[in-house]
Amino acid sequence: MPTLGVVLLLWHEITNLSGRPLGVLLALVAASTWALGTQLLRRTKMPVPTLAISFWMTAMTTVVLTVLAVVFEQDRWIAPSPTHWGSIVFNAVLVFGFAHAAWFYLARSLPPVASTLSVMLIPVVGVFSGSLVLGEVLHWQDWAAVVLMVVSIAAVLWPARQPT
Repeated sequence: MPTLGVVLLLWHEITNLSGRPLGVLLALVAASTWALGTQLLRRTKMPVPTLAISFWMTAMTTVVLTVLAVVFEQDRWIAPSPTHWGSIVFNAVLVFGFAHAAWFYLARSLPPVASTLSVMLIPVVGVFSGSLVLGEVLHWQDWAAVVLMVVSIAAVLWPARQPT
């Protein structure tokens, strides 16, 4: 069901993705890498606070991406507009300062079922925040995808029947 939900969420994006196989491949590699990293983080036995791990991973990534931006994108740099600065501050404070650290904490402390279910809520939050914040129009495919995600979560959480 979750796979069908993701396909429905991509329904209106298929035309944007067609003809861009490298972009699709990179998105799949990024998602797979994120999943592998979460599994490795969950199994790590490092006696280091989760916040320290989150900070140093973010700091190292910032250095690598800065070097890559200088090497490959310097000719396309422009001065950030106020909207760009707002996005930068939003991502720095809420995404990396809070959400990233919170996800690391949840991935290390919750049982696998609980953290997996929380990941399944990401598309649901994305659909509704995109509608509220970006003014995206919700189509039947979006509603069907949300229903499939919620039903999938409920199917896992529903108590098993006791044998009579």
